[in-house]
Amino acid sequence: MNGVYERLSKIFNRLCKGEELKIGQLAKEYGVSTKTIQRDFKERLAGVGLIREGNRFFLNLKKTPKSLFVLEILHNIAKEIGGEFEYEARKVLKGPQGERNIAYPMQNLSPKIPEILTIQKAIKKKTLLQMKYYSQEIKDIQPLDLICYGGMWYLCAQTPLGREYLLLSEIEQCRAGRKNFVLHQEQKRGNQVSLFVYPEAAHELKSLCFAQEQKMIEDRDGSLIIDFDCDDLVGVEREILRWIPYVVVLEPQELKDCVEKRVAHYVQRCEII
Repeated sequence: MNGVYERLSKIFNRLCKGEELKIGQLAKEYGVSTKTIQRDFKERLAGVGLIREGNRFFLNLKKTPKSLFVLEILHNIAKEIGGEFEYEARKVLKGPQGERNIAYPMQNLSPKIPEILTIQKAIKKKTLLQMKYYSQEIKDIQPLDLICYGGMWYLCAQTPLGREYLLLSEIEQCRAGRKNFVLHQEQKRGNQVSLFVYPEAAHELKSLCFAQEQKMIEDRDGSLIIDFDCDDLVGVEREILRWIPYVVVLEPQELKDCVEKRVAHYVQRCEII
């Protein structure tokens, strides 16, 4: 386990220096599988400020304080350890599922009461918001929750750039629109599938159509990230097995487990013969 935290510490330091990190590259550098690095980003380093573009991960430190990212990591690690430790840690760490704040001095948000009331009403009614954030106009914001980290209040929201935590102190001219939104988990959609394709098979898989609407992001090294929604995981699994070992399932976990079981079964049969 010490190796895990040493790796996380190094990745954290590189993210804080502004580096853009790639799954495949990190797997080679630290001598682990791409699945392990994917788990680092999806579970241990997940949360505030971490942005994914294709197979690149980086921090948005202009809008998200480093301390907020640290608190989220501590919350994730406590969850991974589990048991009594997780229970006690939640009393200390403040996160979306935390139970109380660390004793930090609280912001004076009395000048922001009109904005806060507008946001609370929009959260309850699921109404889209418009506002200025750091003096820049932002539209079509889906307000999800108001959260306090280290004495600082944030609006957790889905924006055109993805999930963000916006400092309440920097929100101005907040107003509700006329349109309502539906939370992602309430939408009736298929499974979200994300595949990493190594350069050796990228050219062939570019021509494949897994779904009517799919997104392909090509990296400079020739690798691909393919994202799409799918109801037929069995059909996708069959196609993936045709391209082993050049395709890696990033998500969902259900599909990843099925492919790994098929491959493990094949290896066992080869050993018998």
